[in-house]
Amino acid sequence: MSTNNDLSRIRKAFLDAVNEAQTETEHLRQTMGTFQSLHPGILVAYVANENFEPIDRNALHWTETYFSTQRELAKRNFSMERINHLIDVRERFRQDGRKGFLPRTTNPSKPVDTGTGYRPSTSLQKIVAEGDVETVQTGLSIELEDHRNSAERLRAALAWAKARVPNLCERHTEKAFAKAIDPDRKKWTSDYYAKQSVYLETNFSEERFLHLIDVREHVRQQGAKAPSPIAAPAPASTSRPSSKAQPGAQTESGSRSKEPPRRPAPQPASWNLSPALAAALLAGGAIAVVVILILVMRK
Repeated sequence: MSTNNDLSRIRKAFLDAVNEAQTETEHLRQTMGTFQSLHPGILVAYVANENFEPIDRNALHWTETYFSTQRELAKRNFSMERINHLIDVRERFRQDGRKGFLPRTTNPSKPVDTGTGYRPSTSLQKIVAEGDVETVQTGLSIELEDHRNSAERLRAALAWAKARVPNLCERHTEKAFAKAIDPDRKKWTSDYYAKQSVYLETNFSEERFLHLIDVREHVRQQGAKAPSPIAAPAPASTSRPSSKAQPGAQTESGSRSKEPPRRPAPQPASWNLSPALAAALLAGGAIAVVVILILVMRK
């Protein structure tokens, strides 16, 4: 269950996304729906009184000041009515071409110079510039799940990010939450890919990322469907699950289990999240917000 602090962080992150011109309106609505399903209690009842200015449905009265005021009110009255209204006002401003509400365009004459011709996505540039290692790792995982990216582009993305973020890749290890890489291509199935995606979240090594690219290409060449969701490791209170096996875990036969505790991962249909990212969403709190907002901001 989400704590009050979790809900406060999510609300703030969402309102920041509303204020960000690069965020698409459709993504905002999808994100709000996902927040509702993952975090019951995120919305409160609509309030309009002397302390909470009511919503004005007359578009002729909508100004930048009105938008800012309603956004501030939504911080204290995070109701469906105010959120939907904010999105509606924002979309009207975008359609009218108001400054500050239209997404910035990248100047094609000034591409990011990688020395190889590789041009990173807008979202990857943004998170690499911020420099947080775990956020960059998450961003690369999202690039991996974007089936529009070729194997060559994914390898270039890793090399580009690795050159700019110290300690991005961890030492390759094998443990309870990060099983060994299997070189046998006959075993490279969509389920195997899904499992290795989960292992990458707990051991983000260069070997695992490159291996996942190879498996991804092999699965696609075989004409298999996209990796189906698997039960992901139950997240710990930190952003990374503990590598320690849970004592006393029992299998159906009553013997001590050698596998980490698992629980089903939700799969928002419109986003086709990997099991690893869905597991992060289950964790709640900051990492869930990071994952959602990267998905929202991606191009």
